[in-house]
Amino acid sequence: MPRGGSQMAIGYVYTNPANEINGVLNKLVDQVNKAINQIPTVVPGGSDTQVQYNHQGTFGGIPGFVWSGTDLAIPKITGAGLLFSDSTTMTSAYNSTAWKVSTNSPFSTMFGFQAGSGTGVDNTTFGYQAGKLLATEHDSTYIGFQAGANAAASFNTGVGATALIFSSGFYNTGVGSNAGAGITSGSGNTGVGFLTLNAVGVSSNNTAVGINALTATTTGYNTAVGGNILVGLSSGGQVTALGFGAGYYSGTTVGGQISTNKVTTASYGTYLGFQASPSSTTARDYQTVIGAGALGYDAGNTVTLGLIGTDTPYMGPAVVGMKTVTTYYIVSTLPAASAALAGARAYVTDALASPVFSAAAVGGGSLAIPVYCDGTVWRNG
Repeated sequence: MPRGGSQMAIGYVYTNPANEINGVLNKLVDQVNKAINQIPTVVPGGSDTQVQYNHQGTFGGIPGFVWSGTDLAIPKITGAGLLFSDSTTMTSAYNSTAWKVSTNSPFSTMFGFQAGSGTGVDNTTFGYQAGKLLATEHDSTYIGFQAGANAAASFNTGVGATALIFSSGFYNTGVGSNAGAGITSGSGNTGVGFLTLNAVGVSSNNTAVGINALTATTTGYNTAVGGNILVGLSSGGQVTALGFGAGYYSGTTVGGQISTNKVTTASYGTYLGFQASPSSTTARDYQTVIGAGALGYDAGNTVTLGLIGTDTPYMGPAVVGMKTVTTYYIVSTLPAASAALAGARAYVTDALASPVFSAAAVGGGSLAIPVYCDGTVWRNG
């Protein structure tokens, strides 16, 4: 090959190197273009934002399964349900339009149609519209159909259909169908059981455990533990009851008493024991009734301890400050003397003048004296 020239000899043919390279590149471009032209045209299936899938060799869009850029909406689950890789399934009987999973709320978990957590943290919502209105609220848990659906607050726990559905107050707990459904702006309430705290509204610091416990109360600071307990309490407050039917009973008590009585508007009462109840529907403040089937004396500031015999409750004294207050009677209204009442004491206000100690009590006068039962009669003293 001649030295210093601008040509290359391949065999006996002289060529220009630049022309040779261009030719090779042109052939490569032609081959690439032919390959591209052989690729079928890709047309997305369905509508805009729909997630794609292989539909018989072409793209198809999944109705309702859409990605907006921040939220993934999952279509309703029908038929066999949502099948996981371990062969378990998750189904939904509700004919909703979508299940929503959001990435906007850190440390929160939600699942269910319109289940919400807003942008608040540490919320858990599970079920149709559970916690629907949560925005910036935090540390709340709502599980069940419309649990906490129509109000929003922090530090609430609602488990059960419509539990805490209207609660905008803080630190409320409702466990059970309709538990705490009547709470609005009240705070610090706890209801465990069907229909507990179903009318509380703006009141606070109630505790109700058991079916229908405190179902009608609109006041605060009440405590009821037991089924059908303080069912009739409405505007009274600071009442404590323990035992099935305590503070409310309609029927025959274990001691034979016929009662349709309930605590309604009284305050500061205490009812301890199975069916321990007042003896009338008249409001009696500071009434204490203790014992299974005991019916309270029909007056305020009294203590009834147990049910003596089959039908006569013993009305014991009430202590007010440093003074002991004994129940007042007239002689004719004293409980019938019996062996079961031997040793019981009471106070009458109509004794005759100049009573003789230990003589049988006789009414008709105006003297107030103590009396006692010897098992047969009531005697002065």
